[in-house]
Amino acid sequence: MSRYGIGTGNCFGAQFWQDIEKARTHQDPTERLTELLRGRTPAELAAFDESFRATLGRAYNWNLWGAAHIALDGCSEDGFEYFRTWLIMQGQHFFERVLRELGEGWDFDDVDQMSVRYPRLTTLFE
Repeated sequence: MSRYGIGTGNCFGAQFWQDIEKARTHQDPTERLTELLRGRTPAELAAFDESFRATLGRAYNWNLWGAAHIALDGCSEDGFEYFRTWLIMQGQHFFERVLRELGEGWDFDDVDQMSVRYPRLTTLFE
């Protein structure tokens, strides 16, 4: 079993989120994550990649895309991938909170509902 939880049925292993947490608090998170992964074995790098892709996939849903579209004043397919990567880099707590909040029956086509929920949406991403 790898440090990323691969082989345990849990591809969202603690090590994946620990690495994200260590990187996100750095002045340059991408550089820090690269440093953290530099000394890892090929199997560990593959496990990290699998965890990252699975986490990115969890965030691929219409409610989150709708929220990104509103928050960013438009959101292309590439933009949504960048947004989901940014969301992951905010750490597990924030990532899970956003997915939970947006999983609560949001209907972006219902204008009345959105007028009530829009303030809550904007506070999620502040």
